[in-house]
Amino acid sequence: QKIVSITTDKLCDLYIKEEQRHLTDIPKQGITSGTLMNKKKHLSKWKEFIAGLHLASVAIDRIDPSKIDGDAFGRWLLARPQSKQYEGRPRSRDAVNGTISQIRRMYKFAVKKRLLGAAQVPALDYLKIQDDGKHKRDILTNEEYERLWRWMQDKWCRGRILQRYDKQAKEWIPCDADAPGAQWKRDPAITEEQLRRRICFEKIIGIMTNVGARVKEYQGLRCKDITVTNHPDPDIRARCLTLEITAANSKTGKGRRIVAPIRKRIDVIREIYDQCGFEHHLDPNSDALFFIDPKDGKPWTQRKWRLLLDEVLVGSGLKTGSPSDKKLNLYFARHQYATYRLRAGVDRGLLAKNMGTSMLQLE
Repeated sequence: QKIVSITTDKLCDLYIKEEQRHLTDIPKQGITSGTLMNKKKHLSKWKEFIAGLHLASVAIDRIDPSKIDGDAFGRWLLARPQSKQYEGRPRSRDAVNGTISQIRRMYKFAVKKRLLGAAQVPALDYLKIQDDGKHKRDILTNEEYERLWRWMQDKWCRGRILQRYDKQAKEWIPCDADAPGAQWKRDPAITEEQLRRRICFEKIIGIMTNVGARVKEYQGLRCKDITVTNHPDPDIRARCLTLEITAANSKTGKGRRIVAPIRKRIDVIREIYDQCGFEHHLDPNSDALFFIDPKDGKPWTQRKWRLLLDEVLVGSGLKTGSPSDKKLNLYFARHQYATYRLRAGVDRGLLAKNMGTSMLQLE
């Protein structure tokens, strides 16, 4: 028998409270605060959908399942505009299906707690996704990566833009590449603060392609997690550092150590921190997050990184707005790393362990 009659909002609240009981800092050993926050976002969309049907005040056991069965919710969510953070990007069917999955789990919880009968659970259908055989994420060819790296180092990080000399105005003015007399020259409008920020990001991209960790693992990396590499070869000690991906910072809940040739890049970032007066982030024993924005000293967000990545892809000519453009996001560096190592003949088992993934995922 059903114990109590509740609304959709109340069901969502009860489900979240149940999930909060399993909060942990270590993934796979419960539910992390980040995952809990995502669950709340998923359920908020369901509550909005129910409210739109004027069913928010109706008890869940009195809602006719046929009114919300099928793919109606999926199609509704797919058509909704994105939040400001993802403005301009279409909502993917994979993301919609992720939301549907969370809602299904909530209704299983409702049946388990005798808040609803099995026959009263809405049959939410996933949106169909056609497999076109293409990779969801692209990587750069060697030539494309060289092009991106050269443009960032030689042009972007030095504040150079294409300019031509205007004889009438007697000054250099911005121009297109095909303009007569076009030259790459320093743009005086770009501040030293902006250049430090650009240099930091260029070094971060280099670190990502040489470490192969997940984006969130870089965001959670602390100063004390970066240590010198204890190796008998002096060349390796000079070029490499060891990164400690703790269990709490790992997606899998298992810690690992990564030795990578990133010492010069880390040193440059530390020099910038010194220029900015971020002394706390120069302490190798500090518990502070290592990757911070030189602009304000706050931890980098993925949105900031995405905006800068988009800027350099456009500036280097790798993103033109054409349908043939490669689909590149922050995760491309992890895939780039894996591809380069596999081509170099690195053992798959060792590579999977280094990346914190399975050999199956590398296939």
